[in-house]
Amino acid sequence: ATSMACEVGTSVSAGTELSWLSFEPHRYRELLDDHVAAVKQTFATALSRRGVTPEVFASSPSHYRQRVRFSVARFDPDGSISAQGSASGRLKYALYDKGACVARPDIFPVAAESICELMPRLLAALETDSTLWQGLEAVHYLSTQAGDMHVTLIYGSPLADGWRAAAAAMGLQLGIPALTGRSRGKVEVIERDWVTEVYKLADGRKLTYQQVAGSFSNPSSAMAEHTLNFLCSCSGAIGAEVAAASGEVPALLELYCGNGNHTVALAPLFQRLLAVEIDRKLTVAAEANLARNGVTNADVICATSGRFCQSLMRRIVALKSGAQGAAASRGRAGNGSDGRRGGAGGRVGGGAVGSASTPDATPSAAGEAYGNGIPPDGAAATTGGPSYATRCSSPACGNAGHCQPSAGRTSTFEDARRAWLREAGARCDVVLIDPPRSGPDESALPHARDT
Repeated sequence: ATSMACEVGTSVSAGTELSWLSFEPHRYRELLDDHVAAVKQTFATALSRRGVTPEVFASSPSHYRQRVRFSVARFDPDGSISAQGSASGRLKYALYDKGACVARPDIFPVAAESICELMPRLLAALETDSTLWQGLEAVHYLSTQAGDMHVTLIYGSPLADGWRAAAAAMGLQLGIPALTGRSRGKVEVIERDWVTEVYKLADGRKLTYQQVAGSFSNPSSAMAEHTLNFLCSCSGAIGAEVAAASGEVPALLELYCGNGNHTVALAPLFQRLLAVEIDRKLTVAAEANLARNGVTNADVICATSGRFCQSLMRRIVALKSGAQGAAASRGRAGNGSDGRRGGAGGRVGGGAVGSASTPDATPSAAGEAYGNGIPPDGAAATTGGPSYATRCSSPACGNAGHCQPSAGRTSTFEDARRAWLREAGARCDVVLIDPPRSGPDESALPHARDT
């Protein structure tokens, strides 16, 4: 199980390196130790200054990915790709490196064992029905350690008439719980386009997640569990430190929350949590995951992290300016302009800010300084942005599309965003940033740090 058997003398075995993959399970511990040493050396100054010792969480040397993708093509006995639409040769998975096909594996030992077991059976079943194999260009697998599986078949030509019936019959024959077929301009979903994953945490909690095919989820379930346990441990320590200093439990602002993987686990450790995600499909999944796990103190908004952080900083700056201006006014006069002590002087607390000219009453001017014109409770939104229902109205919902916001949760993305900005002056925020591989929004990091 540590080699990828290929035809016509082309093989990729354990120890062979591709430009995008180095798979050497027999050297895993050695390579991990080398990597840990390199990290310690790179961050030696920071680690020694803070007295930090890195924690190391080892992966399984093989079968560690729950999500993999393969190109698919027909190959003639000489190893060449068969003509488009030809029934000659054999249907095989194909791995490419720098534009060249370098391997045609029957199994892929990087992938979860459940995927490896299904790989040859799926190709054999596809071979028997031209409705399923004609135009097929790729196969995407999404599995879970909880035993779920979703397979996506990608076609370069329109899905054939009768595809849905043929695919449903094949899925039933192979025991595949969910299938999706995709071609240009058409998507056919059989049963559902997501899988259910279960993570068991060190504190005894068992969390259930909806992970959407084609959208991001941690490809290694084991590493996801390690990450959640690590973050929960850090959050507990941070919460205790803040509570000891201020007497209050902090709130958490999570940027790039995805499907709520961290959100669900961390919410019980904070007073409130706001999660920000730009992908609408992932925000729907995150809402479903919050509902599945009974989380009532977290909200998800569909927005770019950078722009939200800019709005939050404007709000905080305005609150500080208002408080300082009010203090100066009281110091000069002692009484308000109407003769009553305090008058309409500014106050920061409970998220409220008052002044002689109430900023919320003039959104065109002061509104921009106060978080893009955040209106008071009961007023209409002035941002001009759409209002997105947080209730899960998608068929992808694990509750048959009938998830409703839990008690205490706001009813729209816009309501959640405005509420968080309005109350910025009355909270201590912890910020969690888990950006995509492409990196964070250009403006997110500095503003999150300043916050």
